[in-house]
Amino acid sequence: MDKQRTGLGGRTTSRSWAPVVIGSAALWAWGFLAFLSPALIPASLGSESSGLEIGFFVSQGTVVALVAVLLLLSRKRPLLVGRGALLLCALALTGATLLIPGALVAHNLGAVVGCSIVCGAAATFLSAAWGARYSLEPRDVSGIVLLSFFVAYGIYLGTVYLVPPPFARAIVVVLPVASWILWLTDASARHGVSTEVFPLPASKGADAMPGEMTAGVWESRVLPWRTIGVIVVASFIGNTVSSLIMGASYEGADSLFPGGLVVCSCIVLMALIPLTADHEAFTVAQLYRVTITFTAVGLVLIMVLGQSGLAMGGALVQGCAMFLQALIYVVVTRSTRAEGLSPLLSFGVGQAVIAGILLAGNLLGKQLFLVGGSSAFVLNAVCGIGLLALFFMVVAQVSRHETARSEAAAGEKAQEHARPVLASMPNPCRDKTAELAQSSLQGKGVPPVVGAQATSEPTTDSHLEDFSHAYGLTAREAEILGYLVRGRSLPYVANELFVTTGTIKTHVRHIYAKAGVGSRQELLDAVEHFEVN
Repeated sequence: MDKQRTGLGGRTTSRSWAPVVIGSAALWAWGFLAFLSPALIPASLGSESSGLEIGFFVSQGTVVALVAVLLLLSRKRPLLVGRGALLLCALALTGATLLIPGALVAHNLGAVVGCSIVCGAAATFLSAAWGARYSLEPRDVSGIVLLSFFVAYGIYLGTVYLVPPPFARAIVVVLPVASWILWLTDASARHGVSTEVFPLPASKGADAMPGEMTAGVWESRVLPWRTIGVIVVASFIGNTVSSLIMGASYEGADSLFPGGLVVCSCIVLMALIPLTADHEAFTVAQLYRVTITFTAVGLVLIMVLGQSGLAMGGALVQGCAMFLQALIYVVVTRSTRAEGLSPLLSFGVGQAVIAGILLAGNLLGKQLFLVGGSSAFVLNAVCGIGLLALFFMVVAQVSRHETARSEAAAGEKAQEHARPVLASMPNPCRDKTAELAQSSLQGKGVPPVVGAQATSEPTTDSHLEDFSHAYGLTAREAEILGYLVRGRSLPYVANELFVTTGTIKTHVRHIYAKAGVGSRQELLDAVEHFEVN
C-alpha cells in the first residue's frame, strides 16, 4: 500500500495509505457497531433495544442540526478545528460508547439520548478530518475511499461473529481513539503536503498543524447536487424498505444488516478489481447503475417470493442503500479536490445528507409498520412504488447522459471549425488563444480570472517579490502569482505544481483577498502599477 509520489520541487517521497484506510475504516466501523449491531446490547435485553434505536435517530438528527449551525457560523467568523479538538471528539465517542450499555440496562432513555447527541456531533468532526486526508492527493482517490468502507465492513463482521461479546464491546470502545491516533500519524507525516493543499490562516505560525478542515471555499452550492440527488432518492427507498422489513424488533437488524454488508462488500469489490487490474477509475454513473440494478432485483424478490424472499431481497436492498451512502463520500471527495472546498463544509454536508436519508427512511418505515404491521400488501405496495421511482431515476439519468453527449459533440464540432482559424494566426497569438480556449474547457466553476489577459509589459521577478512582500503573500502564493501574471490557466498551474485545480483556486482567492482585488485583471493592474515605497 506504499506509493511513490512526486512531490513539489521534483521530490519523490514515500506515501503510505495504510493509516488513512485503517484509520477511517475504524471510525466507519465504530458507527456500524455502536448503533447497528448487538455489540453494545447487554444479553439481558435480548432482541429488544428500542432505546438504542431512538439513540440512533437522535444521533442522525444531531448531525443534520450541527451541520446547519456550522454553515450559519461560517458566515460570521472563520472556524478552526485542530488536533486537540479532534482528540476531545475521539474521547467523547469512547466515553459515550462506555455509557450506552449501562443506560440501556437501567432503561435511562435520557442518558441514551445524551450519549447519542455527543456521538453525532463528535463523529461529524472526525469524519470531516478523514475527508481532509482523502483530499490531499492531486490524483483521484475514490478507490481509497471505497477500500476504507470495505475494511470497515470486515471489522464489523469480524467483531460481531468472531469475537466474544465482552471483547467485542471493548473493541467498539477503542475504535474512536485508534482512529484519531492513525489520523495524527498521517497528519504529522504529511504536514508539508497538507500546508500546500490547505493553506494556513494568516494568524497561525508555520509550525502549527494545518488548518486543513476549515481552509478552503465555504460554498455548498458548488457541490454536485444533481448527482447527489439521484443517489439520495435510491438510498431513501432502500432504507424505507429495510426499516419496514425489520419492524419493531432489533432482531431484524441483527440478521438483515450483516447480509447487507456482504452485498455492499461485493459491490465494492466489483468497483475495485477493475481499478487495480486496468488502472482505470470507475465512474459514479457506472456504480449507480449497478447498484440500482441490484436494488430492483431485491425489490422484485420481495414482491414475488413474499416471506421466503425477505432474507435475500432485504439483504440486496439494505446493502445497496449502504453502498449508495458510501458513494456520496466518493462524490464529496471528488468535489472537495476539484473545487477547493473546505473539508468540514463538504464532508459535513455529505454526512448531513446521509444522516437525513437514514433518519427519514427509517422513520417512514417504522410508521408504515405501525400502520400496516407485517401486512404483505403494505410491503408490496412500498416495493412497487420504489421500483417505479427507480425506473424514472434511470430514465432521467439516461436523458441527462444523452444531453451531455450532445453538448460534448457540439463542442468538438466547434473546435473543428476553429482549427483553420487558429492555423492562420501567428504563432504567439495562436498559442495564447489555444491556451485560453483550453482553460475555458477545463475550468468549469473557475472564477472569471481564467480568461484574463496578462500585462502587456513584462514583470520582473524582483517586482513580483516586492509586491508579494508588501501584501504578505506566502511563498506558494507568490509562486502562483508569477504564473498568473504570465497568463497561465489554473489547470496549467495545478499541473505544474502537482496539486489539484481546486487547491490553486483556494490560493488565488487568498491572493485576491490580500491584494484587495476581485478578478485577475484587477490583480494584474495592481501588480503593474505597484511601486515600492
